[in-house]
Amino acid sequence: MPGMGSGPFGHGPFGHFDWARQVLWLDIPEYPDRLLDKTTGGGALEGWQTAVGKVFAKLFRAAQNSKYLRDPEVARTRFQDVVSVTIPVDPIDPTISQSEVSDGGRSVRVTVTDTDPADPMVPLGDVSVGWLLTDLAGSEFLVDEVHKELNIVVVVGTSLPAAGAAEIRPPTMLNHLANDFGVDLDENDAEHFQRSSVRDAWQWYGRKGSSDGYEIIGDIFGHEVSAARLWYLGATIPATIPATALYEYPAGSGLYYTTYAPTRPLFDELAADVIPLDYFCWEEPLWTSDFIQPPVGPIADGISVSDAIGYTMQGLPIVSAVVIPGTSLYTVRVTGDLAPVAVAGLSAPRWYATFPTGDSGDFWLESTPVDIGGGDWTFVVHSEIAISTWGATANINYWCDSQPDCSFSAASGLLIDITPADVLTETGEIWEQMIPRIVEKVGRAIPIHVKVLLFRFFARPAVAAFMVPGVHMVVTP
Repeated sequence: MPGMGSGPFGHGPFGHFDWARQVLWLDIPEYPDRLLDKTTGGGALEGWQTAVGKVFAKLFRAAQNSKYLRDPEVARTRFQDVVSVTIPVDPIDPTISQSEVSDGGRSVRVTVTDTDPADPMVPLGDVSVGWLLTDLAGSEFLVDEVHKELNIVVVVGTSLPAAGAAEIRPPTMLNHLANDFGVDLDENDAEHFQRSSVRDAWQWYGRKGSSDGYEIIGDIFGHEVSAARLWYLGATIPATIPATALYEYPAGSGLYYTTYAPTRPLFDELAADVIPLDYFCWEEPLWTSDFIQPPVGPIADGISVSDAIGYTMQGLPIVSAVVIPGTSLYTVRVTGDLAPVAVAGLSAPRWYATFPTGDSGDFWLESTPVDIGGGDWTFVVHSEIAISTWGATANINYWCDSQPDCSFSAASGLLIDITPADVLTETGEIWEQMIPRIVEKVGRAIPIHVKVLLFRFFARPAVAAFMVPGVHMVVTP
């Protein structure tokens, strides 16, 4: 009967109109046909309608759902409507399955058992022509005929499927939709990532070649991906670049790249005229002989300008340290002169505090210091954890660029880091060849004029470095 629907195609909050009963029984004239069926036919016609109604209802649902075939959110994937079966061994020859080549050697009749118990009357369920049989060995066979009453399917081919657990599933429709968008669908991905690869492809299409493009590709497939630009060093390596930031490519060539960008000297590095000259932040001058005006106080030769900038703000006695309610910010009160910081301002995040007799670490200043009078100043720092003790003194330091060099040039190469994230908890993910698969996907976002010199895959707990091209791989625990 109707379920709050209007007409044979209606539906409502309590169900759907029983279309099969309508067209197979109620559309037949009540007099004399339906009446005769009840009085003289023993209800045979109505019984037939009841028996085949489910089949017609499935046709109706298929017609209704056809409009969703173009929707990546609901289009069928390989994980849906799967029927689990078993291909038994041949009773005469136990080394092969209970199958036989037929039709002149063009197809194979496969007998299956242990079929889907959800529908004992039709154990092969909705299995139909065009579905795929996957045997225990992972081989796929296209279903050409289905004999549900005999639990037999006829597949195209001449080789016998392997005995054991097998699956019969419909072909994915999402793959056809992906082809329309130029997306190569990876059926080894979990269903969620398959849909996302089609649904969200437009997001990285417009950002191809940008850092966002690589990040989006990673998000689509459950990984964290970041791309860093590489700079070519050649055989001359500046001493200020740490070994951890050097990448030799090809291995053994003596040609090195780095993620450190070349840095040119900055004049007026500090606006405050504590050092009233244009000198580089990273210089180590000879204060007594280079005609350099030192700040107030004794400055030894070989002290960098960076250290000299904060020379008068070391070992400042701490008066108090109070957390700002509802935040992770702390107001620190010290005795000393923080005028250099106040005059220079915080236009760049370069000032930081350390507490040598208390908690270790660098705490960046979040606000310009305030002179509260009496020789005391306050400043604000941020900490995600509660500070157990600040110690007795604070140092105010100035950070300088750690790589002062402009002797090397940009390279059309990338360093790409990949870390598995949501993929680790996604059900249905097939892990076989996962690393080459995500590398291939990230490669879609790389412009033609750019080459990837190094892929780094960060696993837990191992770290793997992959050279591209080539087969070199290093894994360290």
